[in-house]
Parts: sequence; C-alpha cells; structure tokens
Amino acid sequence: MIESCKRLKSWRDLIKKKVLEQKKELITEPCEVHICFRLTRPKVHFTSKGILKSNAPKHVVTKNRGDLDKLVRACFDSLTLTAISDDATIVQLNAKKRFCKENEEPGAQILVLTVK
Repeated sequence: MIESCKRLKSWRDLIKKKVLEQKKELITEPCEVHICFRLTRPKVHFTSKGILKSNAPKHVVTKNRGDLDKLVRACFDSLTLTAISDDATIVQLNAKKRFCKENEEPGAQILVLTVK
C-alpha cells in the first residue's frame, strides 16, 4: 500500500518520539486507546479581523482534514512497538476529531490504558 499524504511519516515519527520520551514499559496486555485530534480551521472560517464566522462549521467533516479512521490508523502504527506490543492488543477505542479552540495547538492527545 502506498501512502498518499506527504506529512504522514513526520506525523508518525513525532508520535513515536513523544511516546518514547515517556519511558514507559511496552504494554502487552489488552488496552484501550483514547485519542482527540485537534485540527486547524481554514482561514475561510474567520472574518478579516480574525473572528470566527457565525456560519463556520462546528465539526470537521471535510475530506482534506483527514478521515477519522485514517488518523487513528496512523496513530496505531506509531504506538505499535513504542507504547504497545501490537495494535491487536487494542480492544477498545474512543476517538474524535475537532477544530482547535482559541490559543490551542493542533495535534493529538493520546491516552493508552490497560484493561482489567
């Protein structure tokens, strides 16, 4: 399979780097993953004064902002062998994508927890 997004490798590498900085043991048992993707709004959503337009969409639904399943897959690939032994150990997922709030950086918040 050939990846079409040019930023994918750098995104995966950044996730791996951040996970490895945590210096936690590799999770080998069943786990759950919670991910919140924060995406930047296009400039067209704002007025010339930088104020969010009243008709700006509330949710991220455009294709060029990333399908949620593809964003999750990229994260799972990055977590494998850095945070978890294999993405097959993930038994539960909670994922969402949203626009960044004011003064918030784009990125992802990822939480991996073992399941009892």
